[in-house]
Amino acid sequence: MFILDFSWILALFALINIISFGLTIADKKKSINQDKRIRESYLLFWAIAFGAAGVMIAMFLVRHKTLKWPFFFGVPLALIQNLLVLWLLYINFFV
Repeated sequence: MFILDFSWILALFALINIISFGLTIADKKKSINQDKRIRESYLLFWAIAFGAAGVMIAMFLVRHKTLKWPFFFGVPLALIQNLLVLWLLYINFFV
């Protein structure tokens, strides 16, 4: 029988953050080359869907969208939400 372990949830969390990091970096490269950009709403969706750490790291690593209000305030709030949900999952199902 397969038993869900918290390490699987952390691995999924890491994968989502790697994807969101890559999307933010890709949008920065597209902005430099004047290519078709990734929508801001799509990047914010990935931040809310447990990828806020990846978006935030990419934002400050390549200085992308750091002056936009939804990103400056929204991504840190999404990070708090992400960590709070992880903590609640751990407390309610794995302790």
